[in-house]
Amino acid sequence: MKESDKGLHYSTPSACGVDPRGVLRMIELFRERDAGIHGFMLLRHDQVFAEGWYHPYEKELTHTLFSLSKTFTATAVGFAVQEGLLTVEDDVVGFFPDKVTDDVCDNMRNMKVKHLLTMNTGHDPAPNIFDPSVPDYVKAFLHTDVPKTPGTQFVYNSAATYMLSAIVTRVTGQTVSEYLKPRLRDPLDMGAWHFEQCPEGVDLGGFGLHVTLPAIAKFGLFFLHKGNVNGKQLLDSAWIESASSAQVESFGDAGPDWLQGYGYQMWRCQVPNAFRGDGAFGQYMLVLPDQDMVIAINSGSNCLQTVLSTIWETILPALHDAPLCGLGAEEKALSSALASLSIDFEKGDGVVDAQAAGRTCVLADNPWGLTKMKLEDTSLSLFFGEEEEIIHFGQNTHVNGTVSWRSDAREEGLLLGSYTASFAGDSPMKLRIVWRETPFIDDISFDADAQGMTVAIRRNCSMSGQNDRVLTGAWENIGE
Repeated sequence: MKESDKGLHYSTPSACGVDPRGVLRMIELFRERDAGIHGFMLLRHDQVFAEGWYHPYEKELTHTLFSLSKTFTATAVGFAVQEGLLTVEDDVVGFFPDKVTDDVCDNMRNMKVKHLLTMNTGHDPAPNIFDPSVPDYVKAFLHTDVPKTPGTQFVYNSAATYMLSAIVTRVTGQTVSEYLKPRLRDPLDMGAWHFEQCPEGVDLGGFGLHVTLPAIAKFGLFFLHKGNVNGKQLLDSAWIESASSAQVESFGDAGPDWLQGYGYQMWRCQVPNAFRGDGAFGQYMLVLPDQDMVIAINSGSNCLQTVLSTIWETILPALHDAPLCGLGAEEKALSSALASLSIDFEKGDGVVDAQAAGRTCVLADNPWGLTKMKLEDTSLSLFFGEEEEIIHFGQNTHVNGTVSWRSDAREEGLLLGSYTASFAGDSPMKLRIVWRETPFIDDISFDADAQGMTVAIRRNCSMSGQNDRVLTGAWENIGE
């Protein structure tokens, strides 16, 4: 048994009353609609009846959750409330008397924990406290302007979730990660877990959590059963009801599933009684109580509603009240489809353009600090001054590796990638990098001529909306 399988049970679609043709249609539409799916798990009646990962993504790898992290943070607040450490009616400033000064505004002084939980803080727009130059995020938040009365308007606010994390740390002496370990993570066998932190060592709360997809599925089962795990009530069912109910009206332009109301760091869905935690680019924990279902998804999607609409369109009609018979061929077809899921890429003949092969290109100034690069048949050398980073890639096949470079200057550290080249003997030459623990895929095009090379980088999705970057350079020692 794989580590991530602990606590999960497996069956077939038919045994769970699900027509496998619905799952096949879902996979087909995900592809047609360019949904950018990386992995999914479908559960009904506590059984995983279908799961698949798009190679080179893997079941055992963690994945960046973005705002799905919020639901975990709010759950930590629920445990703290259950243990009498705080209430949702407590004033936010009351937890941090050492950080409050006379210039804190009245609306901030009237802000309560429930306003943080429901994104009703009174901010408009939401404040950005997540700046590398800010040493104290809590103090920065407490001194932001709050133009409206808390509780009067929904504004999506990751800084509010950070404050929930900071409050948990203040009342428990532990980070959210530490606090949840014996209460949630261990009882659910969640496995690998990493939460990014602020400069003061507080888990970021609103984003920055990395877990596996099976951990998300287990978290969904926790909510489906209202906090009960294997007959033990871990968290008060009343908290689960409040957290998953529409506490406030929600607004936005992402699609109809973002207009159904907001609970404690969770969204309601247009499917009756369904709710979810979700994160940027399509990280989902869907809970459908009426259907006795949980759906967990990782993706790199630019259209979040497309993913949900595809599920509603294909899976809901495939559900039946009793097990199904006579669908052996369809079950086999689904198994084959799940086993062959893969991120697509162009194919070439594996020959590097003769104008570029083995030559060093001196690059113009760029945001990443790259000074030179050199392209070979199966490798790309990147130079940061005198430091060299080598990416080894496959020709028309994925090759996994670790690298400390990425096409976003703010993201640093060792990264798991999968590298696929599709060279065709002339320009442009293409390299696809799948960052396997994130939503991000970079398509890099190398266009060489006698003078140098232009490198165009296109990312599949981006917070900034700036998906295209270009590097230019000249061949080293040209003219000598």
